[in-house]
Amino acid sequence: MPVNDPRVLKNLYILFLLFSSFILPHLFLYAEESISKPTALISALFWQKYSNKTLIYWPWGNEEENNSTNLELKVGSNGLSKKFAYYGQKNLNFYEKKYFSPREISLMSEKEKELMNETPLVAEFPFSAKQDEIQEFILLFIKDSQTGRFKIYPLPFSKQRIPFGSYHFISQAREELNFTINQDRMSLGPGEKNFQDFSKLTNTPMIQVTGYRREDNEYKKFYSQNFSNNKNRRGYLFFSPDRKRIKVTLLMENDDPIESVLGYGIERVKKEEKEEIEDKTPLASPTSIIP
Repeated sequence: MPVNDPRVLKNLYILFLLFSSFILPHLFLYAEESISKPTALISALFWQKYSNKTLIYWPWGNEEENNSTNLELKVGSNGLSKKFAYYGQKNLNFYEKKYFSPREISLMSEKEKELMNETPLVAEFPFSAKQDEIQEFILLFIKDSQTGRFKIYPLPFSKQRIPFGSYHFISQAREELNFTINQDRMSLGPGEKNFQDFSKLTNTPMIQVTGYRREDNEYKKFYSQNFSNNKNRRGYLFFSPDRKRIKVTLLMENDDPIESVLGYGIERVKKEEKEEIEDKTPLASPTSIIP
């Protein structure tokens, strides 16, 4: 029977409809389901200034297994790290990987050279997975002067808690701080928090946030920043004392696709011996502002 026969064409058309309507969607669904869902999506920051380290973590929390997959993560104090995925059910451990210049190596003793490839545990994040939920956090690393390690303070960062287009203001100051947000006014007492949904300000492309503190019986400006009215950004704004100043730290993230997350879709165990996968993205631009 010729291919251009009307009956053949009709049958081919019916087969195409069946394939596109029933079979093809199931193929895509299978491909999506074959990628395991993380138990947590996380960004990190060193709270103290001038801290930058390369950390190693196991996305599946299985560092005790042979040939298990681990990733390098760059964490600094000037902005959030790249967001990374965690698939584990228990606490998340971070280890430090140190890099040395040829000159530094040349000055080492033989004992120091033997130890230079060690990756000591530097922080532990107490974590418990929740069924059918991807938890989101910002982890603040704060140096413990007694142990030399870092304590981790997690900030909940779910999209329900802080939707895109909004910011959570947190004051750690010992005094009242006053703000103008375009034409609106707001005040934060010591330890107070305030949620601001910038996306509701629909009539302006830019939002100016200005902070004032009372000095010598008058209000003086200590902070001013313009935010684009962008529904694809969200974050925290911290106001903390720094000697006689108010330190302002902005922790902000963009609405990037989950496929761009470090470690997303990664296997639990390496199929073959390969070099460690490294986070080669540069750290975010500075967001800590000290006027």
